[in-house]
Amino acid sequence: MKRIFLCIFLLVMAAVPGRSDGPVNSWFDGLDTTSFLLIDKQKLTLSLVGPGGQVERTFGIACAINPGNKLRKKDHRTPEGRFPINQILESGYLSHDFRDGKGPIRGAYGPWFLRLDVPGFIDIGIHGTHLPESIGTRSTEGCIRMRNADIVDLKELVAVGMPVVILPDTLSLPVDAFLSRLAGTDAAIEPPEETDYPTLTPMSSPEKKRRYGALPWALLALLTVAASLILIKKRHADL
Repeated sequence: MKRIFLCIFLLVMAAVPGRSDGPVNSWFDGLDTTSFLLIDKQKLTLSLVGPGGQVERTFGIACAINPGNKLRKKDHRTPEGRFPINQILESGYLSHDFRDGKGPIRGAYGPWFLRLDVPGFIDIGIHGTHLPESIGTRSTEGCIRMRNADIVDLKELVAVGMPVVILPDTLSLPVDAFLSRLAGTDAAIEPPEETDYPTLTPMSSPEKKRRYGALPWALLALLTVAASLILIKKRHADL
């Protein structure tokens, strides 16, 4: 019996709209009057969003191999949340060993590395790549990877301190729902136009009886069946 009630409780809680998106709403606080970067790990895109939630540019990206929020080093996950850019570094001279037997690869980070201020992780950022064919895939160790030409363009559009919102892999609301909030469209919904509706005539008592008279009996029958099933299950459990 406890299992039955627990399953019903979990199903009800899972059906509550917006539960998983609660923290995400706070990531957009104060961004209605400023520009920021929005990273969508589902669509594998990075967008420059202007004041009022207007998308100005969108680029393809690659992100981490594993889904979910980053919890520890080397878990191959891209962090989720809101983080500012804290450094813009020239990275053309940097090398990285991908542990694939090819050794250190010079230029693995492309020409620019936009480091993000992610608590506990100093090496997470947005950068270029020597593997442009990887864009549009989940293939990184945690960073956000862009085509070199795109990171060059993006570098001219950002600055230290600019917020970066990285959305979770799973959302119950579409991304546009969060951006529309920045535009204030949620509060600007116009009331419906006035319309001449037909006059409704109240049902007479005999008509109500004909239409709804059997409803209490049907409910009583359903409750009786449910109670019988519970008693049968309990009796079997006691044997």
